[in-house]
Amino acid sequence: RRAKPTDRLCEMQTLDGIKAAFQLCAALLAASADAKKVDMHGHCAVVARSSVWNHEEKELDPLTGQRTGAVIASMPQWDYKIKVDPWLVFGQINIKIPGTNMELQEIWAGNVAFLDAKPDGLTITIQLGSVPEEDQQFDVIGMGKPASGGPKILGCSHLVAPGSRCQLNPTLKVLNEYQGTMALQLKLGVWQTGAIFTIDFGTSVILSESWGAEMVEEDIKVAAVRVAKFRLGPALSHVPIERRLSFGFSVTPPINEMPKIECKPVLPFPPPPPPSPPLPPPSPPPFLSVDDADCFLGGRAVFTTKPALLPGKTWVLHVTLQRWKPGVQLTLNFLGSSLREHPLRVTQLTPPTAVEQTTATSHSVVITLLASPVRDFDVRATGGVQSLGRLSCCCAQSPAPPPPSPGGPPPPLRPPQPHPPPPAPPDLYDDPFLIVGDSSLFEEGETPEEEPTRSRSSINKGEMTALTGPLVVAVFASIGGVVVCVKSRNQRHKRMQLAKLKTLQRKEKRALVDQADEVSNADEDGASAEAWAEDDRERTPSDSASGKLTKLTKLHIEAAEQQTLKISLGDVSSISDMQELVADVCEEAGHEDLDEMVMSYLDPKGKWRTVTRSVTIDMIKEAPALRLTPNEKNS
Repeated sequence: RRAKPTDRLCEMQTLDGIKAAFQLCAALLAASADAKKVDMHGHCAVVARSSVWNHEEKELDPLTGQRTGAVIASMPQWDYKIKVDPWLVFGQINIKIPGTNMELQEIWAGNVAFLDAKPDGLTITIQLGSVPEEDQQFDVIGMGKPASGGPKILGCSHLVAPGSRCQLNPTLKVLNEYQGTMALQLKLGVWQTGAIFTIDFGTSVILSESWGAEMVEEDIKVAAVRVAKFRLGPALSHVPIERRLSFGFSVTPPINEMPKIECKPVLPFPPPPPPSPPLPPPSPPPFLSVDDADCFLGGRAVFTTKPALLPGKTWVLHVTLQRWKPGVQLTLNFLGSSLREHPLRVTQLTPPTAVEQTTATSHSVVITLLASPVRDFDVRATGGVQSLGRLSCCCAQSPAPPPPSPGGPPPPLRPPQPHPPPPAPPDLYDDPFLIVGDSSLFEEGETPEEEPTRSRSSINKGEMTALTGPLVVAVFASIGGVVVCVKSRNQRHKRMQLAKLKTLQRKEKRALVDQADEVSNADEDGASAEAWAEDDRERTPSDSASGKLTKLTKLHIEAAEQQTLKISLGDVSSISDMQELVADVCEEAGHEDLDEMVMSYLDPKGKWRTVTRSVTIDMIKEAPALRLTPNEKNS
């Protein structure tokens, strides 16, 4: 199509032309944005946008050949966009543009069907084209000084398509109009090769240049026809997309109204689908019955207007209470996944004489009951609420229970119940805090006494029961080998266990004095770890072939005061047993302020190895000595 005068103005290269083009293009862009989705208010056509400006003509510069000189003429121009709904090709819109010296220049998306120019303005009948501009609009451009009121819509006609029973769903489109000939296109929803189309133009026309369909034989010999018949050929696949499932032709002279179109398919259509079943009745609104444990007033809360997906939409919650007590505060706690982004906002409480809002958060509101004869109220609010999670009340005493009914005998008294029997003593292996293992303790300067040997396995269950109770919890982490000695919270059980443990240790020390050399603490004070390791290999007794000797393992404790003890690992069968035994010895030796200690063992090559998860109990039992060092020193 030809370019608008405004398009040509936007392409001007002179400074004044660029300035004028900039102003005009900015106005057109703003008007284009304003033209979107114009409300029709029930009219068939409305003025969507009005634009009036002055066009200046300047003198021609002889050097540059451009009009950059003085202004020689100035004339007003106007541009009106008119929206039509519904838009139908060949529809007609009658408008009047009052003003002086009015002249029509251009019409876009339409053609001039009638024009009457008078001194007081223009009267125009515009015939709609097949393709409207944005938002179903056509554009009228001209020169002159329009009145301040702008154009007036006089009426609309031919906006209703004639009835058609064609099941192939044809749509007529005007491709172009040139030198008294109009090119038409019929776009089909369903294509059936061989189908017959009958088109009544309402007036005699000459048909030419048909494509996609052929005229029937009896109409070919007629020069001018009013009713034409076309037979569809095979569907074209090599044409542009906009021409697929279509056929077209040219008519002379151009037609001014929509023709009547009928068709005769060659293939039957399937029967129409059965009507949809009626929709089920709407479900009742969600409600929440008040739990008596949450609020003694009782009642029910119902959403009379459900919360919508749009957080800004108002919803209504109706609350009905079985009892009403002024001063009671009700807390309504709402649930919703988007309450953080769209918090609760209470807009109104009705009736205002019955309730008032005290406080509110993003998901809850506290409402105080006032003295009122009503027993219900409404909460109007917005926010991302999905349901009511809880309704509770506070700040008032629950009503007293009703008095017993008069006349009835009092209920019989409950006979006294005997005291329950005392609990049975805990079993040895049911106590999770029991420390299992053998231990021997040699204090500095102490001489063991003679006493028959007694192994731990010979202790009866009654003696072991006295050892039960929360005395010491020894935690040994296999990664890093950390041993922590923790004092018992029950001092009484602690003293009982320590006394029993000392008795057992004294008996074992008397039995082991003939089997091992006495350890001299004076030789070990200030010695290095390597010296201790050599001494351990030389002075630790081992099992004899007869099995009568018990192997002792040295335990070096490098704390604030270094100390060397001896322990027996003969009956220890697991790492956990060894942990409890070492923790027991730590407690007995007075090392209660140990924070974290790392355990090492002396390997056959005389090297200290840290006890880790890969170390087995057999490796520890074969070691002649163990060592506890602070964690900082080990690292």
